[in-house]
Amino acid sequence: MTDARTELLKVLGGYMATQALAAAVELGLPDLVGDEPVPLAALAGPAGIPAVQLARLLRALRTVGVFDLTRDGVVHTEQSRLLRSDAEASVAPHVRMHVSQAYAVWPGLQESLADGASAFERQRGTHLFDWLAANPDDAAVFNAAMASGSGLRGNALLEHDWSAATHVVDVGGGTGANIVAVLRANPHLTGTVLDLPHLREEAQALIAAAGLTDRCEFAAGSFLESVPSADSYVLAAILHDWPDEDATRILRTLGRSAPPGATLLVADAVLDDGRDWSWPVWLDLHMLVMLGGRERTAQQWHELLEPARWRVTGLRSGLIECTTA
Repeated sequence: MTDARTELLKVLGGYMATQALAAAVELGLPDLVGDEPVPLAALAGPAGIPAVQLARLLRALRTVGVFDLTRDGVVHTEQSRLLRSDAEASVAPHVRMHVSQAYAVWPGLQESLADGASAFERQRGTHLFDWLAANPDDAAVFNAAMASGSGLRGNALLEHDWSAATHVVDVGGGTGANIVAVLRANPHLTGTVLDLPHLREEAQALIAAAGLTDRCEFAAGSFLESVPSADSYVLAAILHDWPDEDATRILRTLGRSAPPGATLLVADAVLDDGRDWSWPVWLDLHMLVMLGGRERTAQQWHELLEPARWRVTGLRSGLIECTTA
């Protein structure tokens, strides 16, 4: 079999790898394997499946770098360690979210490419965020995935110089993981998490657990309508959820509340023209399918932000820094 054919079949079978990852996560395999090799038979019992079937799953996953089988038993690889529940920026919550909420929607990609509309909304009859507000179990899966990814976004936010800021509003801040990280690192700051009402209890619990109730509050509301006034704003993985028209509306809503000299930090990807595999490039299609949104190139970020009263002062993948124009 030619290398080209093998590589193409690997791409074609991507859905198989996705489901195999999901099976491993739901069976609890990443947490059952530690620093020492675990005999296959010792995994089969806790996982609840026969050893012979477990071997078939692990044999397949090994070909994509997830787990390895040695003479002494099953061991972790770098990739499989990222599926542990206690891993920093664990990928397990993302596996659960993509399989439970996105997998069945992706067959609508072709229609979304034709009309630019969300396949999720076409299939479910409602916007993803309205669905999550009405379905607590799905919201819990989604929030866990967002919180897991917040560590990477938080690192980009922590690199920003916050010395001139006094109050930051995390717009669409979810359960508050990003703002908690920023406030912990900058004791002079106070903050507000702005998001939908169903997230209040979880956000307040996270803020309290971090000992920040005296410096941080939760504000229920829609960033499509209004945001509190502050000298600094964060939009972390928000604008890529929305097509340009709605993203512009969000930015203009911020602009109406922002005083002169206010800062906006957009924690989102910046697409480039590289040919290597890139998660943001595939995430661009995912945003289209799920929300009608998109990832953006540097030029597209300038074209989106500057007409909405935000002047770009720094731009790199992961963080776009702006100030009121």
